[in-house]
Amino acid sequence: VRSGLKSRRFAARSPPQAMVLHLADIALAKAWWGTCNEYVGFVTKPFTTMSLGQIWSCDQPSLEVWFEVWSAVQFWCSVVVNIAGCALLVGFSEGERASIAAQNFLVGIVCALLLAQNGWFGVVKTRGYLCCCFVFCVTDAPVVLLLFGVWLIFWGLAVVLNALINIGAYDFGFLYPPVYASYTVPMFYMGTALVRMWLLRRDEPALGDTSATIVGKQGVNPAPSASP
Repeated sequence: VRSGLKSRRFAARSPPQAMVLHLADIALAKAWWGTCNEYVGFVTKPFTTMSLGQIWSCDQPSLEVWFEVWSAVQFWCSVVVNIAGCALLVGFSEGERASIAAQNFLVGIVCALLLAQNGWFGVVKTRGYLCCCFVFCVTDAPVVLLLFGVWLIFWGLAVVLNALINIGAYDFGFLYPPVYASYTVPMFYMGTALVRMWLLRRDEPALGDTSATIVGKQGVNPAPSASP
C-alpha cells in the first residue's frame, strides 16, 4: 500500500487543475520528504507493478506506472554504467584519472537518484512539478511534463556526447561511449512517457486553470473547488 500523498491518475478528459505557485512552501518540502522512503522502497523492487518484459512496449495502460518503473530502472542503469565507466577510465589511464573517475561516479549516482525521486514525485504526486530548492515551485502545470520529457531525452544524448571526449584519449577509448550510450535507453523511455502524458492533456491550458492560480503555502493539494 502506498503511503503519503494519493497518486493522481491521468485521464484524457479530466477537468484542468489550478496551477499552484509555491513560495518557500514548507508543506511541499515536507510532502516531498515524506515520500522519500516510499520511493526508496519502490526502487529496491522496481518490477512489482510491471514486469521487465512489459516495460519495453510504448503501448501502456498506465503511463504513470510505466514512468515509475523506468525511473527506478534509470537509477540502477546509472549505477552499472558509472561503475563500468569508472573502471574503464581508471584502467585506460593507468590510474592517472582515478580522482576524475571517482568524481564522475559520485556525481552520476547522486544525480540519477535525485532525477528518479524528483521525477516520480513530480509526475505521480503533483501532476507537473518544477522546483528550485523549494523556494519557488510550480505544481499542476501540464506543460512541465512536456518540458521535462524533452529535457530527459536530450540529457541522455548529452551523456553520450560527453563520453565521446575520451574516445581517442586511450587505446581502448572507443569502449567508453557505448557504455554510457546504454544510459540513453531509460532516459528515452522516461521522456517518452512524459510527452505522452502531456499529449493526453494538450487541450488543457499549458499552465492549468490559470484563472484559479494560487500563490502561497498550499502544499501539493489541488485548488479548492469554487462550488459549495
